[in-house]
Amino acid sequence: MKEGRGLAEWHVCGLMDQKTTEQPAAEAARWYVRLRAEDCTLGEREAFQAWLGQSPAHARAYEHAKAVSRRVSGMSQQDPRLRQLAAAALADVATSPRTTSWRFAAALVLGVGLAAVLAVRQFDPGRAAIAHYANSSLQQQLILLPDGSRVHLDVGSRLDVQMTPTGRALALREGRAYFEVAHDASRPFAVLANGVRTVALGTRFQVALAPEHVTVTLAEGSVGVSHQDGSGSREILRPGEQLRLGSDGADPVRLHVDAAQLLGWSTGRLVFRGTPLADVLDEINRYAPVKLRMGDESLGKVSVGGTFVAGADSAQVANALAAALPLNAVRVGAREIVLFRRYDAAD
Repeated sequence: MKEGRGLAEWHVCGLMDQKTTEQPAAEAARWYVRLRAEDCTLGEREAFQAWLGQSPAHARAYEHAKAVSRRVSGMSQQDPRLRQLAAAALADVATSPRTTSWRFAAALVLGVGLAAVLAVRQFDPGRAAIAHYANSSLQQQLILLPDGSRVHLDVGSRLDVQMTPTGRALALREGRAYFEVAHDASRPFAVLANGVRTVALGTRFQVALAPEHVTVTLAEGSVGVSHQDGSGSREILRPGEQLRLGSDGADPVRLHVDAAQLLGWSTGRLVFRGTPLADVLDEINRYAPVKLRMGDESLGKVSVGGTFVAGADSAQVANALAAALPLNAVRVGAREIVLFRRYDAAD
């Protein structure tokens, strides 16, 4: 244990060399461990952001806590005595109110290192746990990932998530998802969908999976999109761009789009601007228990503009459409409203 304690003192000296005081260092270490807990709440993450913005010293202390954690983690894998030292130091802190400053800091720093070691063991690439998400409800689902990233999973969508110390791997199995990625240059954030791989470090983008193609839409930052098998070139998207890759091997199609409109569903709003009625009904019906159908296929190309609340009462939506478009709405049974073209008496 003597040798291990000397190592602990070296790490504390390293901490003080960064000109961080004991209080920010202690708080930074606690935040580092807490943010990596599976039960960390959105409120806690918001409190962390507030703490981080209170002082440049907080940001420096947190960055140093991450660096120390990486060093301790690597050493702990070679010397398991460090884990014993961390447990002993933490026990001393818990039982002795007069713990010396160096031991208090050592406990915190080694506690961070211990958490990193446990994370390495838990998320070993060869046996990393995969979290499965499936949204069978009629409203989008918000998923908070351990790294601070947020995923909006649309209705009827399925997503697998695997977090490791060196990467963040996600697989969209069905539907679509909107990703708000927490920046971490050391751990690429990659989304795989039907052989299409999208990689980002810190950005906001959507991946939508259809039977014959994958569509990637970028709202903020930058992403690289490529085929998993290495065929074709790697495409870099800019905000407001959308890339569609077909499964038939055809060249990808790049478009300039209104990202705010296309991604409105993630905030519960369905925004349409000159959208064909057939597409409007597809979107509205995603979230509606009572479906809207076209009784006249000629209505499919009628242009629609407006904003609807996802999951709004279907009868109210039908009435709004009927007031603005040449159609009538007829209730058919308990789960369906049919739209017919309205003709003037003169016709």
